[in-house]
Amino acid sequence: MFEKQLNAAAPWAKTAAFFAALAVLMVLSPMQWTSGEGIPITLQSLLVVLLPAILGWKSGTLAVVIYLIAGGFGAPVFAYGTFGWERFTGSTGGFLLAFPLAAMLSGWAMEMRMRSTMLIPTLILFAGQLLILAMGLFGNEPLCRLKSPSWIRYSDWDRVCSSKPLWAALSSFFCPVSLPSLPTERGKTTPHQNDPFRMKYSPTFLAFAIVFAVIGCQSSEENSRKGQAILDMKRATDFHSYSQPDEAVVTHLNWNASVNFDDRIIRATATYDIDASANAERILLDCVDLTIEGVTVDGETVDWSMGPEQPFIGQPLSIPVTGDSKRISIQYASAPSAGALLWVEGEQPFLFTQSQAILARTWIPCQDSPGIRFTYEAHVDVPVGTMALMSATNPTQQSADGHYDFRMDQPIPSYLMALAVGNVEFRSVGPHTGVYAVPELIDASEYEFGEMEQLLVAAENLYGKYAWERYDLLVLPAAFPFGGMENPRLTFATPTIIAGDRSLVSLVAHELAHSWSGNLVTNSTWDDFWLNEGFTVYFEQRIMEAVYGREISEMLATLSYQGLVDEVDEIMDTNPDDTHLKLHLQNRNPDDGMTAIAYDKGYFFL
Repeated sequence: MFEKQLNAAAPWAKTAAFFAALAVLMVLSPMQWTSGEGIPITLQSLLVVLLPAILGWKSGTLAVVIYLIAGGFGAPVFAYGTFGWERFTGSTGGFLLAFPLAAMLSGWAMEMRMRSTMLIPTLILFAGQLLILAMGLFGNEPLCRLKSPSWIRYSDWDRVCSSKPLWAALSSFFCPVSLPSLPTERGKTTPHQNDPFRMKYSPTFLAFAIVFAVIGCQSSEENSRKGQAILDMKRATDFHSYSQPDEAVVTHLNWNASVNFDDRIIRATATYDIDASANAERILLDCVDLTIEGVTVDGETVDWSMGPEQPFIGQPLSIPVTGDSKRISIQYASAPSAGALLWVEGEQPFLFTQSQAILARTWIPCQDSPGIRFTYEAHVDVPVGTMALMSATNPTQQSADGHYDFRMDQPIPSYLMALAVGNVEFRSVGPHTGVYAVPELIDASEYEFGEMEQLLVAAENLYGKYAWERYDLLVLPAAFPFGGMENPRLTFATPTIIAGDRSLVSLVAHELAHSWSGNLVTNSTWDDFWLNEGFTVYFEQRIMEAVYGREISEMLATLSYQGLVDEVDEIMDTNPDDTHLKLHLQNRNPDDGMTAIAYDKGYFFL
């Protein structure tokens, strides 16, 4: 029931829980109460199925086996304070033999279903009790028919049993026993011959004990390794961000901005809702070439500081906060040379951003790590005669005053922050899809991407409901340096994919696939970029197969393979380690990892 929490806790937590459960089992099992009707009640069988359900079946079953072995060697831990190997014979034998099996099954069943109400856990525990009762009442008779192993001579075992007390105890599992009595309560005995369910042979229990103990020991090590892996994953360090989300993390952005084409700057106020830990002293944001004009925390002006600049990752903006701080606000201006901002000159000026991988910090102070997500709203003023678009809810008509409001209710990482400003028009190509383009390209774009709705429907049939409401595409000027960028709700695309015959729409399938892999599930650091792109190429191929057929998807896969082979040859000449899916990009630009390795090798691996 709590196995995942224990695995994710400190390394000693699961060991401590295991020994605590074992202690509870040994201390409470012998206790006896009497109901009002005089019926004796013990916790033994309930604990046997409850503790594995809490710890997990492997650790829980191991605890039960150790409990039984301890009782066999003389610890008074069985019901009513009884003990001894003799308890595994006679009328109680079936009950005790049922304990490991019931523990294993109840623990396993609990692990399989822990997403529903408490009704199912209750039914699982009840089923475990029924199993113990059934084996206790009916399990002895078939076991009584077991014979001693044919390869063991009875006289040899009888001689050993009479000379060695330990062997005498163990012999009750392997060879016939003829004990005159077995202990029940302290100082009292019950004659064996009067026992209607007497079990003369019991080799089965030791087999159970050995098997479960071995499995339990191995699985404890395995669980420990898995738990440590989870801890390491949670502690994964993003070497390309100064942010310390364990101390304080952003959760929502309210962005008020004004775009100035003449000066090539964006002047803005970024207001973040934050979640600060109880002992938080500061929150760190990533910045590159930003002019910070003022900072407030919960409406109060505070002193802030900028740390030293490092190659690729810029400077940390340090803002003092406490565990009670709820909101920070930064007034700032971007630089004309901001890496994410591409200003296109001419009669029809255009601005678009490219935040991936770590360029969002050049136009917004942010915790610029793919493992940190936040929702946002934006209010943007642009020159009249242009339309502003973002990776959010978008307008379909130009505003008369150049003011636009946006909202993104799904949390996204900073690299998916996007802004475009220009004289564009919108055409709908389906109930949930549409295209934006400059007037001279809008007709060609409407035709070229006229099948986007079919791609969206095919993707939903494969991978489940689309989570972003709309899927629109913006055709950017030729200066856009990539084929496409998967900004949620609004893919940025190069005009070079407008072929006139829809032959290059695989790029749309790829960016659409990112709506599941990458935008919903994201690599936590850029060292694992292949998790974004490898899965997306695989999804892309399945979408293309569903819409255009297997022959087309296999042709695309063949082309990808040929390109991959060529790129691997080039990389081997410069940095062979970059042919690995898992990269090591510390002190390097994460763009170095954006090669065919992440995309196509990741796809072929999957």
